[in-house]
Amino acid sequence: MPYATSATKLAAAKSINGTNFDGSTNITTTNWGTARDITIGGTTKSVNGSQAYTWTNNEINRIWIGDHSDHERVVIGLCELSATNTSIRSNWHGKIYRVRFNGLVADYFANVDFNASYSAENTFFYSLITDYENTSSTSYTGEGYRACVFKYNSKYYGGLEFNQTNGATFYADGVGEFTPFTVIYYNNSNSTVINSEIDDSITFSTS
Repeated sequence: MPYATSATKLAAAKSINGTNFDGSTNITTTNWGTARDITIGGTTKSVNGSQAYTWTNNEINRIWIGDHSDHERVVIGLCELSATNTSIRSNWHGKIYRVRFNGLVADYFANVDFNASYSAENTFFYSLITDYENTSSTSYTGEGYRACVFKYNSKYYGGLEFNQTNGATFYADGVGEFTPFTVIYYNNSNSTVINSEIDDSITFSTS
């Protein structure tokens, strides 16, 4: 069977995925063809390959909740235990990320499910799974998350404590009726109390 060694140029170029092709040379199309919707977090974008696409932290439901320096003890509020609205259950479910500033130390994350019933001042329900050691010991001095209860601005909260030796940014990626926040309450390097209300009230879960 004979094989063609050349091709005749098309009299009229045909458009293939937005790029004209007349048979005379190879082409790279400007898009992939029919656009497809891609959803990440809470944001859907129509993608056809014609440009670069990115999702912001807010678009993927990841919110910044604080930057913190070396040798700080940080609390992360995840549900309010002094709620006054009987129709709202204070809750937050998702993943807490701790991202190191310089990347020299591995990042930490915790998968969490925190919720509290109305007027449950020191009682809440939670599940906590981390990629690093999770300990309930009150003598714990290493880095890692611990479930805790603390008082801040005259209100009680359930959440996590992180005792860090290296500065980091904290992000929250999840959903709930509560908006997570972070507060520094103690500096390990000089044994200084930063927030006495939290330091005096914080207790750690033993289960």
